[in-house]
Formats: sequence, C-alpha cells, structure tokens
Amino acid sequence: LRMKTTEKDFLEPYATVFGKYVQFKRSLGESICQGVICRLCKLSTFLVERHGSEFSFSSSDVEGFLSRFKNNSTREGCESLLRQLALFLRSNGYVEAYVLPPFIRRKEGNGFVPYIFSDEEVNLIFHAADNFNWYRQCAEKQFFYGTLLRLLYSTGLRINEALSLSVADVDMENRILHIRNAKGNTSRLVPYCESLQTWISLYAKKNRSDGD
Repeated sequence: LRMKTTEKDFLEPYATVFGKYVQFKRSLGESICQGVICRLCKLSTFLVERHGSEFSFSSSDVEGFLSRFKNNSTREGCESLLRQLALFLRSNGYVEAYVLPPFIRRKEGNGFVPYIFSDEEVNLIFHAADNFNWYRQCAEKQFFYGTLLRLLYSTGLRINEALSLSVADVDMENRILHIRNAKGNTSRLVPYCESLQTWISLYAKKNRSDGD
C-alpha cells in the first residue's frame, strides 16, 4: 500500500523552507492540494540529486525541473508554483532564488486558421440573406435573418446572446444592448452603430408582440 506524500517527505536542505511555504499559503486561507505537495516533494528530490546538501534554486534548476512536464496545462501550473515559491524564498533570505518571469505560452493548436472575410464578401452575405428564397416565401423570416446577421457582425455577440435578446434589453434611444446572463453568468452593455439602428427599428415595428 503506497503511503500518501506529505511535507515530511521533503528533503533537506529544502524541507524546512518548503514546509514554511506550505504553512504560509494555508495561513492565507489557500487550499494546498495533494498535487502541490507531490510537486514540492519531487522538486526537493530533483534539487538534492543535482546539488546534494548545497541549497540552489537557479534558473538552470527551474528550467531543468520544468522540462519534465510535457503537458502544457500541467507545466503552466508548475510554473505558477515555482514562481510563487521563488518569491517566498527571496522574502526568507534566499536572495539568489530565481523568479521565473511571467510570459504567455502559445498553446499548440489543431491547425485551425481563422478566415477573415473581405468587405465585398460581407456585403454578398448580407445580400444573400436579404434575397434568399425562404421556405414558403416567409418575408418575416427573411427580415429576421438579415437583421440577425447584421447584429452579429456589428456587435460581435455570441449567437445565443443575440437570440436571447428581448425588447427590454434594447435601449434604442442610446443605442445600447443589455446582454444578460452571458458567459460566466455575467452581464454587460454593448453599444451598437447607427446603421444597425435602422434594422433594429424596422424589426421592432414588424414584431410588436410581447417578449419578442
């Protein structure tokens, strides 16, 4: 049966200060998970294997330890830990401790390259929506999609945000949209241009029923 890793597994000359770091974080009300304890344990073992009883926390040590983590999200979590640990070490007299600088790591993507439409192509899309032969020649549907496309293009709203808009969410006097319960359960105000105002006004006149 494998025993759980604890602060007692930290190796000297790092055990004492690493233990103080864990206590300090807990005193701030932060939850130190088992993963952090395990990483600190592995870090102390890694440093002892490199330097023996001599304390060292150099840039070479930090980069060498990070090279063990191939997964981006795991590495980023370890970077954050090492950065905070180094700041704590410095505040406790280890002035030579290397503080990993913050930087943005470009994550590996899936090869997707976004396509940017030209002004001519955008106009062609609007023209197609305005003149499409909709099922059963539904003029209301035709006007709806023309307005929706212009709303998405002009404001950058997510499709679900646009479809969730009600009359009460549109301040036509000041040309402002009130987006409620958006991503992250947040709300925000989004201004829109005068050209879109024309379409919204016409759409409002065609849809007078409550809740539209």
